[in-house]
Amino acid sequence: LKKNRQDNGFKIPHNTDTLINYIDLNHRPVSLLINNRLETMKILIMGLPGSGKTYLSERLQPLLTAAWYNADKVRSMANDWDFSKEGRLRQSLRMKSFADFEKANSRFVICDFICPTKQTRENFEPDIVIWMDTIRKGAFEDTNRIFEHPENVDFHITEWNDTNHEMIANKLLKNV
Repeated sequence: LKKNRQDNGFKIPHNTDTLINYIDLNHRPVSLLINNRLETMKILIMGLPGSGKTYLSERLQPLLTAAWYNADKVRSMANDWDFSKEGRLRQSLRMKSFADFEKANSRFVICDFICPTKQTRENFEPDIVIWMDTIRKGAFEDTNRIFEHPENVDFHITEWNDTNHEMIANKLLKNV
């Protein structure tokens, strides 16, 4: 039985596969939820503002039964609207924390955010990178100036369509 719960704009799948309880080396009780999947993935959907990151994420999420974190919602929750270099680095580490939690709990996780520089992408440490390269300029000139095209991506999306999410999900699930 799988249910989706929507909390504060985040979709979080709840699996009821296997619950393991044990005592760790420091004699503390630990519970782990083990998912029957062979592998989990931390997926970054990145690109300029308005490129379709959220559009793709909301269609891909149910196909992967993944947790999904949108950068605008995470920034809002943190009340952190600092888009300086330091603010962007802080946001990449914030997104990484959410994603690492989901992955540690045996869930696929999608994070959609601009992730404009090589350093922000390295901070996030994605397993899969999907670059939404559908526009040449975003709405914010400061972001356009600092945006660095990624060197290595798993999926390079150059146009919006109604099948990108299905193609990506099929390829990802085929390799799991």
